[in-house]
Amino acid sequence: MKKLVEQMLSAEPSKRPTTQQIMQQETICVYLKMQEEKEKLFDEKEQQKKQAEDAQAEIARLREQLAGKETVKETPKPQIVTEPPKPKQASTSPISVEYTPLNPSTEDVQISGDTFTHTNNNENYSTILFDPVISNGVARIEFLNINELSKFKSVEYWKGGNLKYEGENIAGNASLSKNTRVALELDMDSIPRSLNFFIDDKQQPNYIVNIPNSVRFFAYFYQQQSEFKVLKFERLSAPTSKRIEGCRALEWGKLWRKEEKIREKKQKDSQSVSPLSFGLLTLIPLNPSTEDVEIEQNTFIHTDENENGSVVLFDPVISKGIYKIKILRALELQTKLYNMGEMKCLPNVNMDSNPRMLTFFVDDKEQPNFVIDIPNSVRFWVYFYRINAQFKVVGFEKLSSPSAKHGPGSHSFEFGKKWK
Repeated sequence: MKKLVEQMLSAEPSKRPTTQQIMQQETICVYLKMQEEKEKLFDEKEQQKKQAEDAQAEIARLREQLAGKETVKETPKPQIVTEPPKPKQASTSPISVEYTPLNPSTEDVQISGDTFTHTNNNENYSTILFDPVISNGVARIEFLNINELSKFKSVEYWKGGNLKYEGENIAGNASLSKNTRVALELDMDSIPRSLNFFIDDKQQPNYIVNIPNSVRFFAYFYQQQSEFKVLKFERLSAPTSKRIEGCRALEWGKLWRKEEKIREKKQKDSQSVSPLSFGLLTLIPLNPSTEDVEIEQNTFIHTDENENGSVVLFDPVISKGIYKIKILRALELQTKLYNMGEMKCLPNVNMDSNPRMLTFFVDDKEQPNFVIDIPNSVRFWVYFYRINAQFKVVGFEKLSSPSAKHGPGSHSFEFGKKWK
């Protein structure tokens, strides 16, 4: 740069640098670049200032325009409003179904319009099926029991009010008397599919669930001059049945009574056996099988499911003192201690005597045969096996002194020995 300045100051014009040489000098290039950036920055600021001024002017203009609209209300232009047509509501009224009775024998059944009459020629069992097959929606058929309609079904509804399926009867619904109206309502859209019953428009408590996915209504009768009339066969938009108090669902395809017993057994299995209290003493029944034995307070009942030999043991284990247990024989009781008739048995153990002994009392009367040398620790227990055999424990007490006398005519039998 110094050399360039000296050349520029030379007295001889030929030695002075050209304009191109000056512009190519590095310091001059840096200076020129800095000047260009300053000018560019100045131009940008001027442009931003102009944009801000333009924006303020536009805001002022819009405010004036808005103020003018608020002071002068324009008359709104009339508008044409079109209202879309309302959708047609689905009909909630029942829709009548055309039905066809299938294969009624003319020897057994006479048909007059909607009335079906069993002939006087015989008492043949006559089943009348009705088409169509129902596989969806809600369908309801209503009969008038003119005279002795025995049953109608998807399952069987007998005139006594019992539901019958696979040979099992379930009571609880109203009976069919003369001139009563009975209706069956199928809901094939519900989960599970269901069949409800109505007698004179009153819903019945027992109903069926999980019915097949396609079914027919049918009626059955056999007595001469028995007669019924089909009053309605309809499709409904929604079911009329509700879950009423005391209602019970019976599952299609299951043995209803067996299922009830299984449920009852599971419930009893989940419950612990309660001790039997007698004053300060308690007896605890040990491990009675719920398949074989039912317990109702102090009463033990053999079930009607089998004739299994059933042993009911009682805690506590007795190793000292004098105790007696009082058992009332209710029905068909067998015991290893004593065979009872229609009486009250009171086995009495004396663990303090020498020898230890077991004495029997029936209706408080001491029996002549008794057992000696019994083991040093014993339990009372009862055995039975017959269906519905019963016994009741009515007493358990500790005695301060033995009540057995073992007078003339008494016979002792040694425990563990052959007695004959």
